[in-house]
Amino acid sequence: MDSDGNTGCTYGADAMRNRWWNRLVNQVADRGLGLSKPNQNPDVMKRLEENCRALLTSRGEASGVALAREVARAVDELDETGKTRFLQLLTERFGPDRNTVLAAAERFRNSDGRADLQELLRVVEPPRQEVFRRLNGAPDGTRVLVRLRETLVRQLRAHPELETVNSDLQHLLKSWFNPGFLQLRRISWDRSPALLMEKLIQYESVHAIQSWEDLRRRLSGDRRCFGFFHPALPDEPLIFVEVALVEGLATQTVSLLDPDAPVGNNAQADTAIFFSISNCQVGLRGVSFGNFLLKQVMGELISEFPHVQRYATLSPVPGFACALRVEGDYEDGFTRDRIAALIQEYAETLCSTAGVADPVDALYQLLDDPLSNRVVLEEPLSRLVLAYLTRVRRRGSVADSVARFHLSNGARLEQVAPFADSSSTRLDASFGMMVNYRYVVDSVEKNHERFVKTGEVAISRQLQKQLKQVNAAWDSGAAG
Repeated sequence: MDSDGNTGCTYGADAMRNRWWNRLVNQVADRGLGLSKPNQNPDVMKRLEENCRALLTSRGEASGVALAREVARAVDELDETGKTRFLQLLTERFGPDRNTVLAAAERFRNSDGRADLQELLRVVEPPRQEVFRRLNGAPDGTRVLVRLRETLVRQLRAHPELETVNSDLQHLLKSWFNPGFLQLRRISWDRSPALLMEKLIQYESVHAIQSWEDLRRRLSGDRRCFGFFHPALPDEPLIFVEVALVEGLATQTVSLLDPDAPVGNNAQADTAIFFSISNCQVGLRGVSFGNFLLKQVMGELISEFPHVQRYATLSPVPGFACALRVEGDYEDGFTRDRIAALIQEYAETLCSTAGVADPVDALYQLLDDPLSNRVVLEEPLSRLVLAYLTRVRRRGSVADSVARFHLSNGARLEQVAPFADSSSTRLDASFGMMVNYRYVVDSVEKNHERFVKTGEVAISRQLQKQLKQVNAAWDSGAAG
């Protein structure tokens, strides 16, 4: 960690190098403009197609950079509809030629030569991948491609034919944004630029930052904030995590988010709470680096605060309310019979409080105003959350996206935090329920292996007895 509190290169040095490199490439491109033939065709898509084809056949360095820059600028200036048309163009006109692929496959099938294999691999690759590679070499080309994929992600549902282009571009982005290329930086109030602060406010996706004072408190002495950056996008955080140094395992967001809360004493802290992890770039969806971020941040914290013994999260349960209402597509999920079995122990209290005879109906009625009924709901909801995180399945794994992230990284489910967050967002998504995941350094790899191989959810000792009751009720509800 350097004198500015950053891991790796400083923000200023990265930005200066990036600007210097872009100026150099722009100078090469400007010279290259004299070697290329500007196309004045008024049809933007036709001009883009012709320039992309010229880009594929360009051999001169200067002319190639010039063409890449002009194509990147043209794509960047397109609106959402225009970018969608460009993506459709890449789908229709820049895919592999079927007949060429079949002929190469036949030659390979009938030979044992390495040359035939290399030729097959060459013709199978869609030409649009090379278009993307060359655009990535243009000044600001990486940013343009990340923004283009934002459009692609938004348009996939309406235009499923774009999935092939999405696969190609995602494949390249995974290589270009390999964690080996990423730089971990500490973000601080005193040393990070104002532009970066504004982006933290913009990109925070777990607990919205309400004001500059709110942000300042989150970056104060008993807090840490780290982000991953890429050399080609030095001004843009890719993902960042906010950490609170506290005593004990935090079970309420109010103590973590109150901008007027006194700054704690780091010497007395025994727990580091990861309370917000925000992915910043929609265009990098599916490019995973959150697990590398947490591991590197843990390394930084262990180095700075060797007396801190626990590393845990206070995490949302974003899909719980939807699953409990039996909404959504699950391979194995809640049913009325299962819910009834899970809350049987609390049925009498629920029914008497709601004034209805059926306990499931009583539960749903009380959930219309969960905060007013929190005393009655706390225990049954805690059991239902445990069932949701361990038994509800989607696409062969736990249904909850946050749980899937932490469990696949080797964390264990530590405890349920009832009504930990009373914000409208959390009440709508999970009736205010949150959970703690804990990263125990000696168990991370073992937990990770079990989860990815068998789907087994690692849980704390204090939850194991409850889980036995949950499993019995779940299975009896299925039989019913």
